[in-house]
Amino acid sequence: MGYGFECLSALESQLVTGQCFCFVNNTDVIEAGNTVHHSGEAICASVQDAATLCAWENPSYWRRDQPQEVLLMVRPNLLHKYNLLPLIKFAIMKKLEYPMALTTLDAQQWTEILSTVLQVCLPKAGVCRNFRWAVVFAPLSYQGLGLPHPFGCQVFKHLKISLRHMANRTKTGDYMEANFQAHQLETGTSFGILQQVYNKTAILAFDMWMKSSVSWT
Repeated sequence: MGYGFECLSALESQLVTGQCFCFVNNTDVIEAGNTVHHSGEAICASVQDAATLCAWENPSYWRRDQPQEVLLMVRPNLLHKYNLLPLIKFAIMKKLEYPMALTTLDAQQWTEILSTVLQVCLPKAGVCRNFRWAVVFAPLSYQGLGLPHPFGCQVFKHLKISLRHMANRTKTGDYMEANFQAHQLETGTSFGILQQVYNKTAILAFDMWMKSSVSWT
């Protein structure tokens, strides 16, 4: 999937240019309008869906094949039950975190993905597989299992990328700055997206990566 673009930022009129190419497992993904009259904004949603799909390779993998791999991982008798929770937190969760910089999955979707893993791991750790999620994701100081919710990890990943690239004035940071300005123009406010009340201004802007990042506020 590749394209080039050139535009001016909405508020400061800074020139933003880029050439983008995406190759996933030697596969090209092409997203384009049906006619020459389709604008870039008209296909933004389908491009985001295609990029998210590529990042996950195959979403059904996490609901069908991933539990079987986890089962093979935790089956050996040498793996003590007290090692299961660290395994989830520092091995399995790290695998889930790999595409989070790109994905815009909501909390329910992340819960469904992780539930297939917990259905396998929790009994092996001596915990009921139907344990309440509020306890599973609660911190140890509140008698929880201390597992981070992947949706929270996704949000922090997005914010970390935004702050790091914009502070270092990288090319990615320039793209983000232009998008922040466009969002501010769409909502018609005099302040940026991080100072807005999401429930009041979200309906005024297109669905985008940064909009989903602040939806938890």
